[in-house]
Amino acid sequence: MYFLNKVEPYILSDDITIRDFALEAIENSFLATEDTFMLAFQALDKLPPNQMSNPIIPFTRNAPVTEKVLQEVIRRLEKKDLNFQWYLSILDFCPTALLVKYEKDLEKFVDQKLLKHRTRLHSLDTESLFMEAGEVMHIVVEKDFDIKAFQYGKRIFRELIARGEYDENRIYEIKSVIQNELEEDNFTIDGVYNVFLAGEQRVEQLVPMIAGLLVRMEEDILIEEVVDALIKIGSVSVLHELEKYIENEDTAFAAIEVIGNIKHPIAEEILLRYFDQATDITIKTVLAEALCLQLSSVAVPKIVELLETGYDEELLDLTECVYPVCIINDMDHPKLDEWRKELQQSEVYWEQFKKEHILKEAKEQGVGRNDPCICGSGRKFKKCCGA
Repeated sequence: MYFLNKVEPYILSDDITIRDFALEAIENSFLATEDTFMLAFQALDKLPPNQMSNPIIPFTRNAPVTEKVLQEVIRRLEKKDLNFQWYLSILDFCPTALLVKYEKDLEKFVDQKLLKHRTRLHSLDTESLFMEAGEVMHIVVEKDFDIKAFQYGKRIFRELIARGEYDENRIYEIKSVIQNELEEDNFTIDGVYNVFLAGEQRVEQLVPMIAGLLVRMEEDILIEEVVDALIKIGSVSVLHELEKYIENEDTAFAAIEVIGNIKHPIAEEILLRYFDQATDITIKTVLAEALCLQLSSVAVPKIVELLETGYDEELLDLTECVYPVCIINDMDHPKLDEWRKELQQSEVYWEQFKKEHILKEAKEQGVGRNDPCICGSGRKFKKCCGA
């Protein structure tokens, strides 16, 4: 909680780089709380009314949608402002029980067929839910990994978890499924879901088995779930287990991502050690970013030196990492003003680039002034990007 308490206030920073760093650091660590979500709403309210894109809501993907959060979403949906579609997207992660409780309120804004499709899960018995999960898995595979179906499958499993269905016997089933999948050339969607379940349930006994899946780097969806599961479990045993995977160039990136997002002194210690040992400039750059996500003040001089001697600039902008760390840690550095100006200029450039790109695309598509804006805001083009 120390990390969260230290970083959360910066969600309201007027400095875009610091705000985005705070939001991303919390989101990727699965540490967000109801308070985080409410702060994100406050940050959203500070944006200009004609802000073209929404830089806040996408960072709330891993924050819990509680009753208080849902009530706020409904209040904001009623305003039908520029962020209407973004508020709707929050409902994708809302617990089914809350969707049922507020179904009448949501009917005014959400496609009723879609809403019924989600709320019906609450009325299904356990056996029917498991059958539904099986059908969804079939759809995911049949449609060459349908992401909407995949996310719907997660909703089903979360409903089962909420009902207390994943007791010790079910945990054993998760272990058995993953164990059996290890013997196959490729993981099935059933195996991927069980990795997800292991993370949701924080099943620490499966850490070595799940970490071992990092070698399957060609299976993108699986690796995403493995990384998320290990971060959710977030124990010291995860950190120690992953050390050997940093030493393997094929698994180093994923291992560093996990360690960087588990906020613990041992994580910082491991990252510092490997940073000092690393000779590959790309690996060193990734380690520097991970140390920034740990808010490591000890690492700042090392990272600044890397900035000056050269790092992998095609991979990321390290200034966007080290600058917020100095601010959040209240560290004075002679280059703070220089970094701030560079980042502000970069932000202005990208905002202008995005606007010009959308205007160009709108022209090519023949978007009329009264047509929906192609940025996805839900507003008419003339009242959004075409204003």
